Amino acid sequence: MTAPISSWVNVRNNIAAAVAILVLLPLTSSPAAAHASSLMTVQSVPKSNTHSVSPIRVSDVKLAKKPGIPHAVVLPMAQSITKTTANLNLRQKAATSSKSLGIMKKGSTVKLTGRKSGKWVQLRFGTKTGWASSDYLKTAKAPAPKIQYRYAQRNGNIYKSASKNDKKAIGTLTKGTRVEWRTWDSGNRRDEVKVNGKWVWTDITAPNKPAATPVPKIQYRYAQRNGNIYKSASKNDKKAIGTLTKGTRVEWRTWDSGNRRDEVKVNGKWVWTDITAPNNPAATKPAETKPKPAPKPANQDKDVADYGRFVTANLNLRQGPGTQHKSLTRVPLGNKVTVTHHASVNGWVKVRHGSQSGYLSGAYLNKAGQHSVAVYGTLRTGQSAYSVMGKFQQKTVNQRIAESSLYQLWNRNWTFLTSGPKTVVAEQFQYGASNGASMMKRLDIYEGQLKYKGKNMYSRQRVTMADGSVSWAYKTTPTGEKVAKSSGNLVSSGDFLKRS
Repeated sequence: MTAPISSWVNVRNNIAAAVAILVLLPLTSSPAAAHASSLMTVQSVPKSNTHSVSPIRVSDVKLAKKPGIPHAVVLPMAQSITKTTANLNLRQKAATSSKSLGIMKKGSTVKLTGRKSGKWVQLRFGTKTGWASSDYLKTAKAPAPKIQYRYAQRNGNIYKSASKNDKKAIGTLTKGTRVEWRTWDSGNRRDEVKVNGKWVWTDITAPNKPAATPVPKIQYRYAQRNGNIYKSASKNDKKAIGTLTKGTRVEWRTWDSGNRRDEVKVNGKWVWTDITAPNNPAATKPAETKPKPAPKPANQDKDVADYGRFVTANLNLRQGPGTQHKSLTRVPLGNKVTVTHHASVNGWVKVRHGSQSGYLSGAYLNKAGQHSVAVYGTLRTGQSAYSVMGKFQQKTVNQRIAESSLYQLWNRNWTFLTSGPKTVVAEQFQYGASNGASMMKRLDIYEGQLKYKGKNMYSRQRVTMADGSVSWAYKTTPTGEKVAKSSGNLVSSGDFLKRS
């Protein structure tokens, strides 16, 4: 008799709960099983006979498999990470007489599987699994988790709970304050942050530091004639407390239109006067004859920080800024270009397209690509699912998705794009008008296979690239982001090819 697994199952080599776990079988509704479209079954044990039945063997586990789709993933136990303290043989069995599978050099990092035989432990080194003596292994120190911070984007409140219905403030944050961050509640749109040593919630923080409030520009006034200064703004105050000489410059704060007096600073004190104005009353000098500036060249390019844009029509890439210049090549509708300079002629810009540079009219450039997709995982060049990308019109490599993070979860090849403080390495694929819409639909179906408890882990969303262009990307849903950040491993490099 077989039955589907209805919860996470520890498979042991003995019926006792204290015995070491051989393997952890996932719940069939888990993201791993759902993605693989597999059903995992084990022998069903009657409740009345739980003490007399033989233990379940790993060989008893049945995996239903569809053609072309991998088995449901069986997740291994958490493994310790250790290093070798000498050049060491990896043995096939737990004995020095056993066959050597290879030499592990001193300082090599290995992963323990959890199995032991006396002083011998089973471990994984590269793609091989074997045995080695624990006398020549040393536990490596786990790196300290990196602290993440958020900044208050404005003055606002902090609360005791994540619930948006919690309106009772327990304190405040000032714009620009940096606080340690722990988690984001997407449903309530609140961050959990540490303030004065306690974890609290707020809705005014974000990864980017807000621009500092500009310091007000000091304004000045000039004495238009010799005259008095007074203690008050009232025009009835005739008692002078000092004088100003014509042409004296003083710092100015305000103007009382009713009394027609300025408030100015004299000798470090704020006083009032009726003889100041913005213009310097110095004697007018005869106008000087200035030489005429040399005529500017017909075109003067202004160098700008490179940024990405997409063309909205089939365009000629020209030698100069204008249709009178020779065409170097054609740039198809939807292709991406990199703007490097602004020309001084009629809104034209200098761009880089592939290996060529030339000029395009800025009127035909758009920030967002209609059928541009940024991919960061197995859809990248040379990876296992690259063929899914089909007949693209243009591909740009070595791109980065801004304000994002990359997490690895369940399977070495499963990575999840979330919001975050860094960037993630990607490639941008541009599709033409003829197949762009159908390609978007095809990718929606492909990426929609991965679910967790019946909910999609990904959805197609607009993302901003580091160069300012905007593409589609398959980014985690609120559910997916919560699962990835709570259970996944952060890929600190943001690069799928450098995942552990």
